[in-house]
Amino acid sequence: METQKRNNKRAKGVSAKLRVERLIPPTARDQFASVLKAEQLEDIPPGFRDPTFFDEVPLYSRYEQVDFLKHHGEVDRLLLELSLDYLKRVRSELPATTSKRFLALTIVRDDDNECIVPCIFVCNSNAKRRMKDLRLSVPSKGLGKHVQSLMRKTEHSQDYSVLEDRSTFPDEVRVFVSYKTPPQGLIGLEAFTNGASV
Repeated sequence: METQKRNNKRAKGVSAKLRVERLIPPTARDQFASVLKAEQLEDIPPGFRDPTFFDEVPLYSRYEQVDFLKHHGEVDRLLLELSLDYLKRVRSELPATTSKRFLALTIVRDDDNECIVPCIFVCNSNAKRRMKDLRLSVPSKGLGKHVQSLMRKTEHSQDYSVLEDRSTFPDEVRVFVSYKTPPQGLIGLEAFTNGASV
């Protein structure tokens, strides 16, 4: 009985430590807000509200913009968490639409030695038609697996799906991250898996 209590205490301690590690330091949030401001993304761009908007916008444009994250922990994990926060903010600030909208993060990496580059992907109307050639699948290796493992380290990993696109650009993998259960008015990633189980 005493051993079980000790094990429970240890498990609670590990759980609390993991939660603390997952938190983004306020200074990192502030500095990332400055990056978004430099990219003209701090305030949700008016274009994102345009019913015909369809684009993928990087959240930063130069690696040195996110160098500060090295002082706060694992850069890729922090970038993913900060990007998920931005995705939530965009979703909450976009007006309701009668057409189904597609909203996701896409993630690329130019080089295995560089950090990930998250983008906000917004398609406000006719997403299935406009993206009819997109083929998403379960991450199989490389960047897809990396992002999947980063997602497991985030506080809300159970809320998001991670799928990869290996067909749009044959030499480049794009990883898509979006809601497992899409909020009302959004199309989920499964719409682009061609019935493959994910």
